[in-house]
Parts: sequence; structure tokens; C-alpha cells
Amino acid sequence: MRKVSKYFAIFFILSLLIFYLVSCTSAPGENSGSTGGNGYTGKIRLNIVLQLPSSYTSTFSVGNSDAFLGKGVTSFKDELPISKVYFKLTDSDGIKIHEGDYKPNDTITFEVNVDASKKYTFFASLYTNASIYATETAIMQGSITIPLSATTKTVYLPVDFLNGSATLNFKIQNNWADEYEFNSIYITAKHTSTGVQKTIGQSSLSATNVAFQLTDAYPGVWEIQQTVTLKNKVQGNTVPYQKTNYLEVYPSIDLPYDVYPSIYNFVRYSKTLNGSASTTPAVAKDGTIYITDDKGWLYAFTDNGTQKWAKQLTTSAIYSGPVIDESGYIFVGAEDNKVYKVNPADGSVVWSFTAGGRVSYGIALTTYSIYFLATDGYLYSVNKENGQEFWRYYIGGIYFSHPSVAHDGTVYVAAGKLYAFNPDGTIKWTFNGNGSLRSGPSIDSDGTIYVADSGILYAIEPDGTERWNRSLYYYVYDYNYREPVIGSNGLIYINNSGTLYCIEKNNGTIKWSQYVSNNMSSTPLVDSENRVYVGCNNGYLQVLDGFSGKLLWAIDLGDSVYTAPTLSSVGDEKTVLIGVDNKLVSVHTLSKDLANTSWPKVFRDQANTSNVNTDLVTGNASLTTLIGTMPIVPPVSNLSAEYSRSGNSLTVAYQWNYTGYDYGKAKFVIYVKVPGSSLWQYVGETTSRTGASLNVVLQESSIDKVGVNVVVDTRQSGLTVCTPTLK
Repeated sequence: MRKVSKYFAIFFILSLLIFYLVSCTSAPGENSGSTGGNGYTGKIRLNIVLQLPSSYTSTFSVGNSDAFLGKGVTSFKDELPISKVYFKLTDSDGIKIHEGDYKPNDTITFEVNVDASKKYTFFASLYTNASIYATETAIMQGSITIPLSATTKTVYLPVDFLNGSATLNFKIQNNWADEYEFNSIYITAKHTSTGVQKTIGQSSLSATNVAFQLTDAYPGVWEIQQTVTLKNKVQGNTVPYQKTNYLEVYPSIDLPYDVYPSIYNFVRYSKTLNGSASTTPAVAKDGTIYITDDKGWLYAFTDNGTQKWAKQLTTSAIYSGPVIDESGYIFVGAEDNKVYKVNPADGSVVWSFTAGGRVSYGIALTTYSIYFLATDGYLYSVNKENGQEFWRYYIGGIYFSHPSVAHDGTVYVAAGKLYAFNPDGTIKWTFNGNGSLRSGPSIDSDGTIYVADSGILYAIEPDGTERWNRSLYYYVYDYNYREPVIGSNGLIYINNSGTLYCIEKNNGTIKWSQYVSNNMSSTPLVDSENRVYVGCNNGYLQVLDGFSGKLLWAIDLGDSVYTAPTLSSVGDEKTVLIGVDNKLVSVHTLSKDLANTSWPKVFRDQANTSNVNTDLVTGNASLTTLIGTMPIVPPVSNLSAEYSRSGNSLTVAYQWNYTGYDYGKAKFVIYVKVPGSSLWQYVGETTSRTGASLNVVLQESSIDKVGVNVVVDTRQSGLTVCTPTLK
């Protein structure tokens, strides 16, 4: 009996164990992943939950948003809303069990008869009707195959993006297409989230427009690392550069992106002179570049570096000028005591004026006169049309600045003291400082004069009283290197003993100082993005952030930099022009223009006029741009105007279609011309892109012509003119 009980107990325990094991292997699960059969046949109700990719709702973060090609989005949920969900369920025999379209927020639930011998495939496709797609398009899909059991209530169905592609159109900017072409392009594309990389590229291109396609790419932000070689078709040299951009790949679509080369921080051309470069280059309205050397030569080059002519005006060095007037004539001063007026067509001398000493310090230009100092101690005023002397005034001294002309015609010159002259040669006032003023004068838009001596920068009111002074700590002997220039946001920059100072012009506080080089040899230049360019005797051109003093980039030009930099005047992106030993060198930058201030560089403007009135003269004078540039923004079209003589109202209508880059800041300046007058009169301005209505009271009660000039920063389109309707 005991044996029977013993065997029965063993049998009972084994039976329980087998039952437990069978239960474990056949018990139905709630979700998706089991692969074994479950022995259940019957009807169940299923609830389908779609699991979207996390990148559908997450934020894409790229530190440098300016590096985005096209537009960077915050998340695909914002850009690609789901318009419908297509769902289908099939069994392992391929028989369709359930199918339907659902709205994005619908609950997908239905009943299904389960067959224990089969597995079931769940498939979903998500669509969007976002505007970038021509038709409603599937952008996500997903499927799983699982067995079902009596207790299966919810099936979690993960879906993921469908891949997309991007076409990268590498283009040379229009203004450089005649000069540059692609020699080779290699791209490494890296998905910023998954880390997946793709490499494409090509060599021996000889093209200005090359397309590459990034195919089978997972949607999201891709980093596009470019290694490119450009060929200068004019000079024959090749230039490599590397650049990183970012773009967005969208699911199920190929989107084009334009990729433009980084044409900066390399030499465009270098032109050899007969002697060492001796003056800051000047640039005319048509882009012609003028520079002199220490053997008396004056050179004229086109914007692309082609020499137009070269004339030896004297065997003495030329250290003053070139200065360009509104008609394009060039003025230079030489060590032979002469000032020369030169014809821009061929370099012939129109007239020469002989002073009592060397003309070494620069020339200022007005509508009728030129002003200059000579080593005989006199300030001269000479008729710029015929070379006849108007007057001279003896200042004396050893070191002089160039003259500078203010809004009211006052002529300032530093020669130990700061002198303020009326246009007729009489003195308005003098300011002593510490008695060794010699650098500048630079004139602000409010009339403040900035002038420096060997270690102090002064801000002087237009009436000759001191506003503030700031010690610059170091003694500097060379006056020519220390002209203050004015940047954006109320900042002044000045070179002092190799250190570049940034000073707040309202109170003279030093915002920052940055040691550049003890060989820093020129007055800085400030561009429209407040980048500061400085040249050094060690051969480097350095570019700093004007707000922080951080070095942005530098280029070794090989020889000593002898002149201050200026900017070219042609094209949307300018080049820096600078004298390097015996060469004129053009360096590519990203600059659009000079800073929109009254004194952004040595001698103020690209024409080296040292005159704050040489930008735009309106009202009772002719509309004239002495430092004008080639038009870089298109003028308005479909211009029309109507003038009501009884109501003194002028209505102007036009069309402005350009919306690229920074032209959102465009203003439209309106002028009129009345019968019997050749002068354009300023009557108003607007930011409207369609037109304006102005109250215009005219003595003549009539208008012959209406002109509109588009201005962006300091860039101008030139006048578009129409004949108004009179009422």
C-alpha cells in the first residue's frame, strides 16, 4: 500500500509538471511577438495602435541655422500632418481579412476570426496632403506578422518613414560664373541622428552647374560636407575649399537644393606693379580700380584684374590719392610737389598744380574743390575743374593728416592741433588736445569728429569742444595707421601699436581690444556685417568679428601689406583690394558692402573722397552718387504716377518682385523734376512694395518727371523714371 501511494504521488507530481509546461508554451500573449501556435480558434476584437517614429514629433537641432540649405523645420509633425491612414490585415494564406481608410484620430478596432494554424500580417500606410507633394502621398509604412490568441486585445504596429532623396545643384553665383568653374566636388552626407553616411562626388568637371542626387535617404537633417576645387578660368589657378551645410530630406519625395561655393578667403588675382604699392586703391562707379606706386605710376584695372592702362605721371613716389570725382576723373599727389588730374579714359594728364612742398598726406574732394596739405606747411584749396588755386593757409608743423570734409562743408585737418576751416579758407576754431594730433579726422553722421594723437583718441563736437577722450596706452609714431573708422551699433575701431581697439562712440569706453600683430600696418575697414579687415606687414590680411574681436579668418598674402584695404564695387559679393609689396591683390570675401556708417574705412569711401557728402546729394542739388556702385538690385517696374495740382497729392505705383536675401529691408525713395529745372527734388520715401501717396507742394504746381530709387543699406538701383499724369 505504501508502494502504491508512493508511485501515485510521483505520477501525480509529474502530471502537474507536464500540465504546467504545456500551459506555459501554449498560453496566448497580449502582443505581437510570439511565433508558436496557440491552439485557439474563435472570434476576438482587436485594437490597433500605430507607433510613429520618434523623429516625426521631435525637434531637429542644428547649431548654425544659417548653414541650412533651403529651410530647416522644427519637426515633421509641423510640416507633414497625417491626412489618412490605410490599414490592411491578411492571413498567412494571403487572404484579406480587413481593409480600410481611417482618419488620423480614428480608433482602429474590429473583430476577426482567429485560426490557430495561421499567422496574421498587419500593414499600415500613413498619408499626408502637405503642400510640397503634388498629390496625397504615403510618407510612413509598417507591418508585422504574428499569431493571435484568445487574449490578444491590442496589436502595436510600428511604422517608419519612407526614404526620400535630395538633388544638390552646385552652382557658381551669377556674378562669378564668367570667372570660375567647378574642377571637382566630393560630398560626404551624414544623417545627424542615425549617423548613416553616404559619399558621392566627381572630378574633372569644368562646369558651372553640377547636380548630384542623395538617394535612398532616411528623412531628417543631413550634414553635407563638401570638398570642392574651383578653377579660375581667367587666371588659370585652382582653389580648394571645404564647407558644411545642412538640408532636410523629406519622405517619398525628391527636393532640389541649390548649393553655392564659399568664394572667400582666397586670392582672386594679383597684379604686379612697376614699384611698391603706395596708396589705398580707389574704385570707380564702373568698377575700375586705381592704384599708384612709389615710382610715379598710376594704374587702371577692370574689376576682374584686366589692365586698362598704366601711366607714369612722374618719377617721384605718389603717396596721395587716388581720389575719384563724380565724373570719374582721378586726382593724385606726388613727392614732386604736384597734384595731377587724370582722364579715366586713357590716363592722360588734364592739369597739374605745383605746391610748395611734397603732397604726401591725402586729398579731400568736394563738388568744386580739392583740399590737400603739403610739406611746406600749407593747406591748399584748388579748383578741381581747371587746377587754379582758390586759397592756401599756413599751418606749419611736421606731421599732417589728410583733410576731411563735413556735412556743412567744414574742412578738418590734424597738424598738432585739430583745425576747422570754412570752405573760404577762414578758421572756425582749433582744438589743441595734447598738441600732437595727427590721425584722422573721421567724421560721424552727427558731426562728431574723431581724431588721435600718439596715444589718445578724442571725440570732438562740431563746435570744437571735447566730448570725451580715451587713452590707448601705447605710443605710436605712424599717423597713417591710426585713422579711426566707424562700424555698426555705435562702435569705433582704431589700430594702435598692433592692437585693434573697439570703442563705444557715445562715451569712449573700450568694449574690447585684440592684439593682432606688431606688424599691423593699415587703417581697418568695416563691412556691412561689422567684420573688420586689417592688413599687416607680415603679409597677413586678418578678418575679425567687430562685435566680439574674435578672429574669423586670415590669409597669408606672402609679402608685406603696404596699404589700407578697400572694397570692390561690382557684384553682390565684394572683394578686398589691397596693396601688397609691388602688387595689387584682390581677395574674395563674403562682404556685401561697406558698413552703412559715415566713415567705415580710410578716406571714408571707395572713391577715397574723405567727404561725408559724397553718397547721395538731393534737394537743391543734383542727384549724384560720387562713390556710386554698379546697380546690384533691380529697379522697380511698371512705374506710374499721378499728380493732383489742386490737391497737391502725388500718387506713385510700381511693382517690386525681388524677395531674395536681404531685400526685405528695401526702401523706395521718390524724387520729382519740375518744368524748367534739371534738378531732382526729394519728396519722400516708403517701404511699401506697391507704391505711395504723398502730399507734395510745389511752387510750379506741375511735375515733368517722377523717379524712384530702390535703396538697400547703401546700395542703390538707380532711378526708374516715368512721366506723371496731371490732374
